[in-house]
Amino acid sequence: VNNELTYLFLESIAHTRMAYPGIGLCVSDETPEDLLDLATETLSKGYSHPAIFNDNAITRGLLALGVPERDVHDYVHSSCVEITLCGRSGCWVFHPNINLPKLLLEVMRNKSECSSMDEFMEAFERELRNTVEVEVHEQRMWQLERSRNGGGSLLAACLVDDCLETARSIDEGGARYNFIMPTFIGMATVVDSLAAIGRLVFAEQELTMAELHRALMADLEEHQALRERIVNKLPHFGNNEPETDGLMQTVSGMAARSCEGLSSLHGDKAVPGMYSYLEHVRKGEQTPATPDGRRAHTAFSAAASPVQGRDISGTTAAILSSTCWNQLPFMGGVAINLTLQPEGAQTRENLKAIIKTLIARGGLQLQVSCVAKETLLAARDDPSSYRNLLVRIGGYSDYFTSLSPAVQDEIVARTAQRANLACDGDSAQASSRAASRTTP
Repeated sequence: VNNELTYLFLESIAHTRMAYPGIGLCVSDETPEDLLDLATETLSKGYSHPAIFNDNAITRGLLALGVPERDVHDYVHSSCVEITLCGRSGCWVFHPNINLPKLLLEVMRNKSECSSMDEFMEAFERELRNTVEVEVHEQRMWQLERSRNGGGSLLAACLVDDCLETARSIDEGGARYNFIMPTFIGMATVVDSLAAIGRLVFAEQELTMAELHRALMADLEEHQALRERIVNKLPHFGNNEPETDGLMQTVSGMAARSCEGLSSLHGDKAVPGMYSYLEHVRKGEQTPATPDGRRAHTAFSAAASPVQGRDISGTTAAILSSTCWNQLPFMGGVAINLTLQPEGAQTRENLKAIIKTLIARGGLQLQVSCVAKETLLAARDDPSSYRNLLVRIGGYSDYFTSLSPAVQDEIVARTAQRANLACDGDSAQASSRAASRTTP
């Protein structure tokens, strides 16, 4: 649904140049062309808003979650990208945070005797399920403490559906929907790491699992040639590579299954998400090196996006990989980052084709930073001259110069794609071809 206010809200982005609140545009098969034109024009000018949400996919995902038809069209991206039903929710969003790369390292240490990649993947899935169970249980304890100690405002409960009818506050489970939303951090870091393990340990038997793990614990200091080979020669997610795209489908499926049968304190489902806020930086700072060549204490991949700087095959490949996996179970929120080089009218027109491709292939969300790497570097050196420079992080926007050095480094490391959707420059034809390749 759109009306005159939709256009006014989008026009206000340029007038205010604010990082907050986050503005999202729900796009469907029926979205008017002139509205898409306004959205892409705004994004191409570097305002970082609006985030694009796929209304077709989100409504299907909510229906699959068991939400009745009467409610599925009335949702909002609460705080960042979490899909929350308006005026009827007491959802526990963005928690627990599951550190996937750390989990992978633990499985490498404890299951070094695995004789095949299949056996190793089975061990990883078991450990993932166990971890999610423990973390969800801990969140249930926090929910219990909130309900026992007063919780949130009773006045707010008066405005949330079913609280008055059930005579319970939001923290007592009075809202109609009380989902808990675990989010999975460092997905592409793990996908690329698994690709490296499959090649180096099992396919080519270049070194054992234990040897690789020891090298990682030493931050690959004495294995620079190995690290360069991993980074420059092995496949990486974001390049439309069957090997890594297949691993993305596998690991995201594991994440979705790990939430099945789990529930919040109030009995509602555990709903997975794949975005990271700032946790891909924070958790990366606490985690040793990983098999994808990432150095110790540096950022993981952000949200559902490729590892920074590894998506080198162009915009078409990046979008195809980003939509190769089934995102419908992830109503806890998905964030797909796309950094584009600012190229004026070409950026606007081709960004529209990119959005249509993402929508047709079932991608839940797209967030765009239209900024040159040279601008980011200049802003880092002279922040006072770039106080209004907006960028996308892991589900939200912020002023680049207000970010910590570690977060700035993560953003600078991202690939700045050209806005053309295909190598031949024919974005319209490319959009049609790409959209015809439906997501599994």
